[in-house]
Amino acid sequence: MGIGRERIVEEAVSRTGLDTFGDSSFLEGLDRLVESINADRDLPQQARTAAAQRLTGLLEQRLCLYADRRTYPEIAAQRIERPLIVIGMPRSGTTFLHALLAQDPASRSPLAWQLGQVSPPPRQETFESDPRIAATDAAQAGLPEDFRIMHLVGAKLPDECNAILNLGFFSPNFDASWNVRSYLDWFVHADAQPYYALHRHMLQHLQAFTTGERWVLKAPPHMFHIAALIHAYPDAA
Repeated sequence: MGIGRERIVEEAVSRTGLDTFGDSSFLEGLDRLVESINADRDLPQQARTAAAQRLTGLLEQRLCLYADRRTYPEIAAQRIERPLIVIGMPRSGTTFLHALLAQDPASRSPLAWQLGQVSPPPRQETFESDPRIAATDAAQAGLPEDFRIMHLVGAKLPDECNAILNLGFFSPNFDASWNVRSYLDWFVHADAQPYYALHRHMLQHLQAFTTGERWVLKAPPHMFHIAALIHAYPDAA
């Protein structure tokens, strides 16, 4: 049995009691991803069920993001200025460089604990004690050891922008879980501007009630859509 987009959306709305997803552009990415997953005839039903649950969870996060945006007018008022963006091929040292640049006390980066459960927006007064930190560390402790050796992990470490773009269903990282070649073809050639609007909304969400002067960001897939990235952040370095 294949995955149904309508069922996924209905389930996310039912679980959260929310119904505003923001811009509807995410539906194209979701549709392309669902279509590509369903095209894999060798994918076991158990894996299809798990995929549906993962996609539903991403929709829940998106619903919560935009619910917070309506609740707190401070979020949409945030200015994102002069972000420093690391772009490079995977396994080329970009994670190390990102973490190094983020050590500047004036800088800020999306942290793993902030992106695993986006709502409520982080607060400066609980920045070191938010319960999502311990929950993220516990979840990451279950990652395969070879992955933990290959890639730095930790709740308080800077995370990739892929975790943000996942909420728009616009990331090549989905191919790490499923054989979604047709989706990847679409991703490379798609108009990325709506998805970078989501990216900006997330940075505003994370910035509204915390401190820091400049964002330091990183994701290898940015190289596929540099024009859209610069359109979103024309003063980026």
